[in-house]
Amino acid sequence: MSLLSKGNVAFREKEFQKAIQLYESAIAENPDLKELIDINLSIAKDRLIPNTRDLKQDAFRINENLIESTKSKPTIRSEELSRTSIPKQAAKVYQTSVYEGRLEMFQDGMVVGWAVNRNNPSSIFDLDIYVDDVYFGKNKNSLSRADLKRHKKSAGKGGYKIVFPPEMFIGGSRRITLKWPTGDDFANFEMEAKYDKVNCFTPKLKNNRPISIIVPIYNAAEDVKTCIKRLQRFTSSDTDIILINDASTDKEVFEILEKSKQIKNIRIFHNESNLGFTRTVNKGIALAGTNDVVLLNSDARVTPRWLEGLRAAASIYPKVATVTPMSDRAGAFSAPKIGNDNDLPDGVSEENYAVAFRRASLGLYPTVPTGNGFCLYINRQCLNEIGTLDEEAFPRGYGEENDFCMRARSKGWLNIIDDRTYVFHDRNKSFGEAKTDLMAAGRKIIDERYPDYKKSTSVFTNNPLINLARYCALSAMKEAKSSILPRGLFVISTLTGGTPQTNRDLMLSVSKEVEPWLLHCDAKVMSLYKIRIGHDGELVERHVLSHEVDPLTHISHEYDQVLYSWLTKYDYEFVHIRHLAWHSLNLPKLGKLCGARVFNSFHDYYTVCPTVKLLDNERNFCSGNCTNTGGDCTPELWGGDAFPKLKDSWVYRWREKLEEALAPCDAFITTHLSAKDIILKHLKIDKKKFYVIPHGRDFKKIYQLAEPYKDGDVLKVLVPGNISEAKGSEIISSILNMDDKALIEFHILGRVSASLGQFKHPRLIIHGEYKRENFAEHVKKIKPHIGAVLSIWNETWCHTLTELWSVGLPVVVTEYQTLSQRVKESGAGWVLESTDLLKAYEIFTDIVPRDIVNKRQQILLKSAFENIANNTNNRMAENYLRVYFDRV
Repeated sequence: MSLLSKGNVAFREKEFQKAIQLYESAIAENPDLKELIDINLSIAKDRLIPNTRDLKQDAFRINENLIESTKSKPTIRSEELSRTSIPKQAAKVYQTSVYEGRLEMFQDGMVVGWAVNRNNPSSIFDLDIYVDDVYFGKNKNSLSRADLKRHKKSAGKGGYKIVFPPEMFIGGSRRITLKWPTGDDFANFEMEAKYDKVNCFTPKLKNNRPISIIVPIYNAAEDVKTCIKRLQRFTSSDTDIILINDASTDKEVFEILEKSKQIKNIRIFHNESNLGFTRTVNKGIALAGTNDVVLLNSDARVTPRWLEGLRAAASIYPKVATVTPMSDRAGAFSAPKIGNDNDLPDGVSEENYAVAFRRASLGLYPTVPTGNGFCLYINRQCLNEIGTLDEEAFPRGYGEENDFCMRARSKGWLNIIDDRTYVFHDRNKSFGEAKTDLMAAGRKIIDERYPDYKKSTSVFTNNPLINLARYCALSAMKEAKSSILPRGLFVISTLTGGTPQTNRDLMLSVSKEVEPWLLHCDAKVMSLYKIRIGHDGELVERHVLSHEVDPLTHISHEYDQVLYSWLTKYDYEFVHIRHLAWHSLNLPKLGKLCGARVFNSFHDYYTVCPTVKLLDNERNFCSGNCTNTGGDCTPELWGGDAFPKLKDSWVYRWREKLEEALAPCDAFITTHLSAKDIILKHLKIDKKKFYVIPHGRDFKKIYQLAEPYKDGDVLKVLVPGNISEAKGSEIISSILNMDDKALIEFHILGRVSASLGQFKHPRLIIHGEYKRENFAEHVKKIKPHIGAVLSIWNETWCHTLTELWSVGLPVVVTEYQTLSQRVKESGAGWVLESTDLLKAYEIFTDIVPRDIVNKRQQILLKSAFENIANNTNNRMAENYLRVYFDRV
């Protein structure tokens, strides 16, 4: 590498002293290069002085001068230039019959070159920019280029520099296309940029102030009706909505407002005389009390989670005065195109486009000098500091929001665009025919008050972040043409057992109508997955908590902040909590805060008591009623010493905490009526919102694998599952100890507890774990006569009972209702009516063999098979979808 090359490397690495030494050595070695290197040397010396010019601009000057000088300095190799100064350089000049230009550099999001009109060298024109074949924006050839003037290619202009925001390259490289004004391609190239960090801002979980929506109304009845309908559909029912009729002359407006009185969160006011737009809005701000406010034109049409989006945007920076969403017709706030021409493609609904828009957005939240009053979120703290809208200068509107925003700006407040929220607007009706005059009068006042206003508003056309937001909006147009499924977030705790397996069945079964996502937390690590049929879950986000979720408070504020950012970013229609253990109890509240419907399933009794199964210290099922036995009960998921004494003590505080946490939920689900009864007895839950949906299960085939039983045979009993004490391990060992005549043989298909594993008995055969899709193959090898489910607690459901029936085995079950009721209804088995082990032994050794010999089990199993056939995963999914989308 030459001394010049080494000097350039040192310069880019900001080692300016080293660069100076290398440049001076290069001049000494080759005096012919002095004129060229002196430029680089001068800039390097400047950089040693603080507060000098921007490094990127200087680096560009180096490149430009090196390019210019090499034409008369053949001693510098072209490959050296491309390696050290211009990493990406076009090899030719692009020409058409009218235009000529060159792409000189494209690197790290910057594109530099020149473009001229061959017939009119002084012409300044726009180059159209496309990214991955999607329109991005325009750039003028208006930069000064002395070299072009010397070569008589322009009158002194013709240069262009395009800067793409780092956020555009988050997904990797992009194909950039530059087009001449004629639409012909100028240059087409692949571009990538590497940044250590990009500015995608995370909403902060801090702004939970109440919000009032203020809708000033004057005539336009149809717009008012649509506006109210959209507000009712897409706004939380606890949000204060203030409708103010500014003395409308249209009687239909009064009729609409009269009907709206029945909506509990709507307040309606009528002005006795027409106050004008601004005074009416100020009246609404006063009626809102201490709430933040959203000013909403009556011809605006809100969309899913619009208010939650604005609230999240307001939390991005410490002092946000206003937030304005993007729209189809909101002038500078319009997207994909600035202005008012953004019709949706045929077949695309406004709701679907708003969802696609949020998903395509990068969450850039550009800062701007002013907001737009068609839909304007205003921070109450800012109102308290600078006052309300200027109703004297702008009595009828247009300019009042610009004045307010510029006043806020002068006090250090920010106005931002929410580039993740899209609200539709019928711009032409907001001010009627007087709009043109109002615009002129308002603009005159604004220009007089704020001389910098015109210059500051240029950001709407040349800000790279706003251009990128519009680019994303155009990408969303393409996405919205395809099916936009609502997203559902399913929340689990454990990764093994029936709950996560059934949850996966449910996610895959609803996937034709829902895009399923999965949230898992083990109290330390939060993981977010996107679920696809036929694939493993795609890990999208992962966060390691600095401190584990605390079992006593059951809350982690770090968890809450991370979850809020994920809920906001990925925009879920609903959150289905399958289990709350190891998650923060604020989860339901956060789901609602982000505009999702929230559902909680009860797959055990964790919410009633942290023992989970309601087994006391003597392993008796208490049904949630603390027993009189001494000692204390042991929590299952948090460790034995995680809580104060549970029995008749902390358990009641536990229930209060869980009741409070679950209060925001829209509905509750469990799988059996008996489980619902136990939960309702101990938790204050609205039973009208509590549904029973049995677990579904799909089987490729229903088998008849019960081995024929003959008098004198040893009864082979299959017990599938992970057999712990709660699953009947003590019953099994006790019966075998009583079986002196060797009449029974137990086969365990699954894991066993330590005590049962140490229980050595010739007629206890442990086969180990199985995959449920291979269950029938195992049964064929074992050749059992019957099955058994010997749980000592009232499970909310039992998959192993369903599995045993699917292979044609009648089943002995314990007396608890989720088991006994299913067996009694189907007749496909026997119930141990008490915990008396002698009676249990009698059933196994007398009643069961007698029934089998009499061939009764074939008849008994018929209804069980019908039950399985009618309770598929699709049937289960249909029932859940009714709840998710309020179709019940």
